[in-house]
Amino acid sequence: MSRSSQDSPPSVFPLSDPPLLEIRGLHLRKEGGPLLRDLWLKVLACEGGSLVGPSGAGKSLLADLILGFIPSGFQVEGTLLWRGEKLPLPQGPLPLRGRQISYLPQTPEECFDPCQTVERHLREFTAALGVAFDRQKTLQALRLLDLPDRTLSRYPFELSSGMLQRVALVRTLSTPAQLLVLDEPTSSQDEGRSSLMLELILQEQKIRRFSFLMITHKWREASSLSGPHRVMRKGELLEENRALFQGAFHPWSREWLKGGSGEGEPSREGCFWRERCLQKERCLEAPLRKELPGGWVRCAYPCSQEPPAS
Repeated sequence: MSRSSQDSPPSVFPLSDPPLLEIRGLHLRKEGGPLLRDLWLKVLACEGGSLVGPSGAGKSLLADLILGFIPSGFQVEGTLLWRGEKLPLPQGPLPLRGRQISYLPQTPEECFDPCQTVERHLREFTAALGVAFDRQKTLQALRLLDLPDRTLSRYPFELSSGMLQRVALVRTLSTPAQLLVLDEPTSSQDEGRSSLMLELILQEQKIRRFSFLMITHKWREASSLSGPHRVMRKGELLEENRALFQGAFHPWSREWLKGGSGEGEPSREGCFWRERCLQKERCLEAPLRKELPGGWVRCAYPCSQEPPAS
């Protein structure tokens, strides 16, 4: 475990107003080994950033932990805060769900009652949050996402997975939440419709000034966001970087963004990347977070900035 105190976050983070969401030194374990290791993350007000990494990196598991969806049998250590107030773990922000933190899951079927039409579901969903259902605005959003007006009268099973995913985004955007956690929101879309979804998210953010964290393995989509961008690999955050797509800090991130496998070699000493690192004779200890302009990196000798292959 790296030398980090749950009460002393890295000084790279500003010490002004408390962020919306803050994670300090978080570990998640289950019998058999660690799943998430020493995670530090902040989401500031009006921020539109991403969490990128390959499938199996632990991104969705982190989203589940943020929302309090971790089942029994897991051991959680660390601190989770909302606007500076400590939240219980593993329950997380139960009273905040929907009204202050909204979640778009990877599988949109989880969002809907198969026995209700889309419109009836949206009406009941918004009413439960104390928000009036705006039918006209909903229709405008559906049209922007290339969905016909009759979508409202359809049942979820009458829609394709791609259509249902776009409707689920409209549902998420109908909440008054200050933070949206979007887990692979475009996974069932082609490039054109993915762009429409991102356009709607950014359009609504400009109006409502919410923050969002987009979790994705499609880093080219994330590159259109202002950031900051975080890179995750095998349960560990490797870097936070506002200019990630112009130049990654960590050598693993650089290789992954160039289309490589990004697989390191097991090492009994130091970093997982040591056997492939140009600095392996100098880097013998597990790296701590190193502050850099625009973010931080878990690497003692970060690589020079170099844009990923197009």
